Amino acid sequence: MQKTNVNIAPNYSLYTTSISELYTNKGIFGINKRRQRKYLFNDITGKKGHPWQRQLFLSLVLGNPLPQFELADIGDGKFLIEDGQQRTKTIIAIIGDCIKLPKEIENFGDDYDGLAGKSFSELPKKIREKILKTELLLLVNESSTEEEKHNRFILINNGTPLTSQDKRSAQLSDGAEYLQTIVDGEGDNDSKYRMFTISTIDEKVMHTYIDVDPFGRSAEEIVAHWFNTTIYGEIQEYSQAPLNRLYKEFFNPNFKWQSKKARFESYLKSLDKAIVKHNNRKNLKGRIFTYSFYVLKQLLDNNYKLDYDTFIDTYITAVASLRTENEAFFDVGKDVNSFFVDVFRQGSFDYQIEYVVNEIVERIIKQTKMIVVDSKRAFSNDEKRTKYSEQNGECGYCGKAIALEQGVCDHKVPHSHGGKTEIDNLVVSCKRCNSLKTNLPYDAWVEANEQMQREMIEEA
Repeated sequence: MQKTNVNIAPNYSLYTTSISELYTNKGIFGINKRRQRKYLFNDITGKKGHPWQRQLFLSLVLGNPLPQFELADIGDGKFLIEDGQQRTKTIIAIIGDCIKLPKEIENFGDDYDGLAGKSFSELPKKIREKILKTELLLLVNESSTEEEKHNRFILINNGTPLTSQDKRSAQLSDGAEYLQTIVDGEGDNDSKYRMFTISTIDEKVMHTYIDVDPFGRSAEEIVAHWFNTTIYGEIQEYSQAPLNRLYKEFFNPNFKWQSKKARFESYLKSLDKAIVKHNNRKNLKGRIFTYSFYVLKQLLDNNYKLDYDTFIDTYITAVASLRTENEAFFDVGKDVNSFFVDVFRQGSFDYQIEYVVNEIVERIIKQTKMIVVDSKRAFSNDEKRTKYSEQNGECGYCGKAIALEQGVCDHKVPHSHGGKTEIDNLVVSCKRCNSLKTNLPYDAWVEANEQMQREMIEEA
């Protein structure tokens, strides 16, 4: 890198470097993940690369200049890329033979005949040398504060395709960082939620399990809406204004959003399990994906037992059935199909989203006869002692005498089958009966126990 004598601005210096130097010293350039979107291209030696990357390769071969790169000097000869990470990584991928020239190269004259589909090492020596000598302009921020760097990021991206969520995500707050890492993961690690895994299929970069564009921050924006609902305990308006307020509140020391993280992540863990089990990304796009969280949350909050293997399919089926009904909707003059579809597709007010979620939840419960699971799981010591006395100190199943401390509290109707944790559903059993019964329904357990007793007598 060569420093120029141009006086750019306070805290900034202008450098030049060649593509050859950039490739040789690629280890000194890191990515500022708070402000730069995740690098999504899957660079594999011998492959064609993404169409955008091939266009950049075309520009280099034709000698077209590239836009200025912006870096931050972090000391010890290391830099973070503040603007231009896709270009930087793609240049490195081109020199590493991970990208091939597009067909358009042959439209630019006889000098380029036969170059379509060629990787860097396959190009004529003269063209390779021209590319390696190409100079790049680097604007290096040498001493600005993080807040000043963030303000620069917003300034240079206003009027560009930068989204509202890009700006919120780059915000210097713990809350913004938390929501970003939910989707992107921490450090070099991918998100712990597999629904945000990204794959390259037929050169197209996409989420593996959800049909949400990975190139913007669409998934992160949806997650922010979900978190907003969890924080306030009720569905919030689905628009930019509530998110702007949320991210502003992250700077408020009295805003106790951290206390909601555990609950929020319990919902995410459940949804992640269900989506991965479904494993059909084409079904999970737009409002279908967005509403999946709200529906799952309402069912879990009301203690319904979810079958994660079938939940997403059940949910999508419920939406489909609501879309196709033809009953009259009050006196609005529309049928349910039309009304539900309109609100499902376009509704953004909290009451509209609540209406849709309630309709879907009611339909799921009706179609599947879901079981409500008692939120209380363990019996108290007083309940155990009282039931033990009623059983005259004997196992409530086999009748064998047991000491109180040896007795095990068992749900007569299993908790997983909707059995309540109350004394009428309590049996104090010996350890043997408890281990044999597991989560069998009571009638099935009685039948199995009687059969076992008969077999033991016959063997004797």
